[in-house]
Amino acid sequence: MNLRPLSTIAVEVIAALLNRGFADYLVPLRFDAAAVQAMERQDQVDLDASWLLHDGREHLGVLLIARRGFHSRVAGMCLVPEARGRGLGRHLLDTAIHSARERGDTHLHLEVIDQNKTALRLYQRSGFKRVRQLLGYSAAPVDATAPEADDISVHPLTTYIETARQHEWSNLPWQISAPTLAALDVNQHTTLRVGSLLALVRNLPNQIKILRALLPLNTSEPSAADLRALRDRHPAATWRAPALFPVEWQPAFTAAGLTPDDLTQSQLTLEL
Repeated sequence: MNLRPLSTIAVEVIAALLNRGFADYLVPLRFDAAAVQAMERQDQVDLDASWLLHDGREHLGVLLIARRGFHSRVAGMCLVPEARGRGLGRHLLDTAIHSARERGDTHLHLEVIDQNKTALRLYQRSGFKRVRQLLGYSAAPVDATAPEADDISVHPLTTYIETARQHEWSNLPWQISAPTLAALDVNQHTTLRVGSLLALVRNLPNQIKILRALLPLNTSEPSAADLRALRDRHPAATWRAPALFPVEWQPAFTAAGLTPDDLTQSQLTLEL
């Protein structure tokens, strides 16, 4: 088996291979060249440190590695269906670990869907330890007559980033940490301050609000009352939050009327 840096491969080829590898994944994923370039920009995916697996005739798999300081993250790993069951997933993961150690990285991170038992076993057998479970949520529109909180203020994306750099947890999931969020489109995201909570919201058409990140300012957990006030500000909206929020925050989410999704993730870390 051979490995080539993804920086030597056209982004259209990378996207097509990711689509093949994730075609039967637990959640729908679709890639194009723009999506691959967005992962470079937002998640700090380093194509020089990422790999294409091939056997000299066919492309068999992809390993995407994000880098930030002395920390790396497995941002995506997949094999085409016909390459599975041959130990190649272990080969790719061993490559990620070995390369990270050669670079002098101190930690390798990833998130894995808990229902993906095969992948979870692979990571744990390779020494990854669970940091915490991560949950996602959804909520239907609320009563439009609910009184709107009078302490909600609207700010740009930069307000969230600047505050998060000072106050956020050091081991939050990579995708909702300040360095990742700083690369988001400022025109598509809004920071809302609700009481002692900062919420980063992406606005989509058709009254859909994506809760991208939360930052409790005075406590370790968000306030249920602040989350409820956030929903009440947009009573006609359907809310969605990806499975990236620490399980410790679940009581506040559920008390605010948001329902946990069935699919959950585990945040894993390997100390190198």
